[in-house]
Amino acid sequence: MVFHCRLFIPLLALVGGALAQGQVVLDPGLIPVRQPIQNILGGVYSNNVTLFFRNSPYRVTSDLTVEYGATLTIETGVQIYFDTGVGLKIKGTLQAISAKRD
Repeated sequence: MVFHCRLFIPLLALVGGALAQGQVVLDPGLIPVRQPIQNILGGVYSNNVTLFFRNSPYRVTSDLTVEYGATLTIETGVQIYFDTGVGLKIKGTLQAISAKRD
C-alpha cells in the first residue's frame, strides 16, 4: 500500500500542473456531489413571474398553474426539473426567451 501511495503522488504532479496551481485533482471515476435545488416552484401564479438564468435550476414539486392574465417568462438557459407526476398548466401566457442566433 505504501508503494502505491508513493507512485500515485508523482503521477498527480504531472497532470496538467494541477497541484502546482492549487487545484484539487479528483479520480476520474468519482461523480461530483450535486447540491440540492434551492428554487422550488409550485401552486397557482396569478401575477407575472420570471424565471431567471442566474437563479437556475428550478424544481417544480407540485402542479404549477399560470392563471389568466398572468405571464410566466423563462430566460434562455434556465433548467426546470419536475417531480414525478407534477405538471404545468398555462391558462395565461408562457414566454420562453431564446438566444438570438446570427
